[in-house]
Amino acid sequence: MNGIVSALQLALSMFAAWFLYFLCWREYKVDAFRQKLFALRDDLFDYAQSGSIAFNDPAYTTLRSLLNGIIRFAHRMTFTRFVVLAASTKSQDNPMKAWMQDLRRLPPDVQEKLKKTHGDIGRAIALHVVAWSPLALILLAILVVVGALVSLLKLRIHIRVVRSSEDISSVLEKEALEQPDSYDQCLVAS
Repeated sequence: MNGIVSALQLALSMFAAWFLYFLCWREYKVDAFRQKLFALRDDLFDYAQSGSIAFNDPAYTTLRSLLNGIIRFAHRMTFTRFVVLAASTKSQDNPMKAWMQDLRRLPPDVQEKLKKTHGDIGRAIALHVVAWSPLALILLAILVVVGALVSLLKLRIHIRVVRSSEDISSVLEKEALEQPDSYDQCLVAS
């Protein structure tokens, strides 16, 4: 009889852990990620409203579209999706190449502000994708241990690892920029 009670308690505990992680915590982390992006978008809007950059400037509109796409599809930005997209992308085309060209014709202080905002977006994506994924954390721990062993043994092994938040965000930025601009188009596409 005690075995049945213990098994039921274990099953109930596992269900509660699953419910809390996949339904409550996961929704919270997506909402917190979106809130961070909303704050970045609001800061970008305030910067344009101050007259530092025109609202119709391509550098501004591309960055705003990027933010809107990431906000809209934040629930789909996961570590697994990143790995699949990174593996399926044959060449690492930078989706923001045209944006960087538009950025070069702006004054240096405006360039710095927009680059900072883009960097903040990349760091937010990297934190969201890596820090909240148990699989990513396990792989990161393995890479740290392997890196320490390789360093300790002074072996020269070349392993391609994501080096910065830009590597993570560039893969997901391409998908965000390719998404439809309006919510209605998203519903039609679904």
